[in-house]
Amino acid sequence: MQAPAARLACWTAVLLLFVTAGCRTVPKVPVEVDVKPIHVTVDVNIKVEKVDKELENFFSDAYAPAAPDTAKADGAAPNTDPEK
Repeated sequence: MQAPAARLACWTAVLLLFVTAGCRTVPKVPVEVDVKPIHVTVDVNIKVEKVDKELENFFSDAYAPAAPDTAKADGAAPNTDPEK
């Protein structure tokens, strides 16, 4: 068995090896990077029937025929109360 002083010296040497290896600088090699434009083509398939139907439903109030004028001759608003 080793003496405590020898064991301490061994561990100190190992620790010193790890510390110096961690502080070592590595020379960096410059790398050239070319950035070129990317052209992307996207094909989109749309079912036109469904879109037309949804647009008709959405704008149906704008294209609906106007309601007939139900105003009275004296200019009063028509009675819309169902209880009267």
